[in-house]
Amino acid sequence: MTNMISLLPDSVKQKQREKQKKAFYITCCSAVLVFMLMVFFVMSLAVANIHGDYNEAMSDRQVFKMQLSKLKVYEEKNKEVEKLEKSAAEIYGKAIDWEGLLVGISNSIPGGVWIDELTVSDEEDGKTVRIAGGAESYSLVSEWIDLLRQVQGITDLRLTQANQGGSDVKNAFLFEMSASLETLKTFSVQSEVNSP
Repeated sequence: MTNMISLLPDSVKQKQREKQKKAFYITCCSAVLVFMLMVFFVMSLAVANIHGDYNEAMSDRQVFKMQLSKLKVYEEKNKEVEKLEKSAAEIYGKAIDWEGLLVGISNSIPGGVWIDELTVSDEEDGKTVRIAGGAESYSLVSEWIDLLRQVQGITDLRLTQANQGGSDVKNAFLFEMSASLETLKTFSVQSEVNSP
């Protein structure tokens, strides 16, 4: 083992120790300063990224607001369409397909049957049609009733009166019948009606 003997005076030794302490403190302070600078640099990058994300989110928010305002126009238009559809359904639900109904009635009349009177009246529960006329035989009246029941828009068909005689045609059967009329809301219109 070797011992070092220092021949330097104590004041010089003290100065060297102080220099070593200063160098140690300067090195520690420099390391802390470098660490702090690195933390500052990393935090600055994080803040810049957050700021960029914030700006992007604000830009997306503006785009979303613009799209939302455009969609509100469509929402208002959709409400208008729904309102018009509701009004049309109310009007359509009260309508009767007169053309289809009259064509159906006329196409269903068998030979030997005639109509003297056809009237429509408003009742509390809807529209009612009354048909009065005559036929050469009771079987023709029965046949026509069966055919009328197939006409779209006629429901609850009833023969209310049937008498033989009282017409210019010998042995004619006079009849009167009534039926309820369905609205377009409750049946689908067909342009062709089965005829005999």
